[in-house]
Amino acid sequence: MIEKLNPNEFVLFRHGADTKESGQQEREKEWTGGTESYSLAEKNGVATLIVETDVPKEQEETFNFRFPRAPKRLTL
Repeated sequence: MIEKLNPNEFVLFRHGADTKESGQQEREKEWTGGTESYSLAEKNGVATLIVETDVPKEQEETFNFRFPRAPKRLTL
């Protein structure tokens, strides 16, 4: 869910359960409550993307693996 949005500057996502299927309660607990924020800063014509995450312990490995690859997919 988007908790805060300043277009072209900042966005804060708060994680919620990603499934409503029965039997997935553990998955729901893993994701609920974490956050991701993305900020853009410009200095001397260079844009910098700042990413901050606060994810549940069970998801740290996933984020540590995927996040370094994600900026390569961004296009301006």
